[in-house]
Amino acid sequence: MLEFLFGRGRPKPRVENGRVFAVHENSPISDQRKMADVEDQAANVSAEEQIHFTTIQTLQNDILSAKSMKQQLMEDIEKMLTAKGQLCSLIIEKQRKIASLDSDSTTLAQVISLSLFLITLELIQHEKISLSSKLIEKRTGSNPRNIEDKWKSMIWYITTSSMLSFV
Repeated sequence: MLEFLFGRGRPKPRVENGRVFAVHENSPISDQRKMADVEDQAANVSAEEQIHFTTIQTLQNDILSAKSMKQQLMEDIEKMLTAKGQLCSLIIEKQRKIASLDSDSTTLAQVISLSLFLITLELIQHEKISLSSKLIEKRTGSNPRNIEDKWKSMIWYITTSSMLSFV
């Protein structure tokens, strides 16, 4: 009966444990399996190609996104560097202003100190003149107002001329 199915000259199928296995390459069962295997392989290759294509597209999109992010970061860095430069300029300007004010403060303190010294000196000299006048008045019994006025005008001239030279 197997000869009827497979014909003469063809190898007979193998039978194991009551199961029939086709072994001939030209048998319709083997051709169908080959076609199914080829179709499965083609479907697998197509699926793999689609996966690879999708992966490539995703990676290309990621690259474009990374380039865009890099460009944005470069612009942000440029803005930050510009702002940093402006801040450094402002800091230097403020430091110069502080140094100038400190110098002015020192100069002003020196002028005030000198002015106080001159005023103190003038007061001492005025007191000296006053005491000298009183002493002369006691000795001679005369009014030395003319001498005191001359001394006052001379001290005023020296004090104002020295103060103007420092200012």
